[in-house]
Amino acid sequence: MPTPRHGLGVIAMGTTLFTFAGGPRPGLHVADSTESIDLAALGSC
Repeated sequence: MPTPRHGLGVIAMGTTLFTFAGGPRPGLHVADSTESIDLAALGSC
């Protein structure tokens, strides 16, 4: 994920992970973006 997050929430739908909430620093610092990553697109490691 491009945005570092502390205290985030994650939802998985199929092979895609969505992040929400959380922020770049501990405490009440909240990012204003929701990001996703498709794990199937990464292939096997």
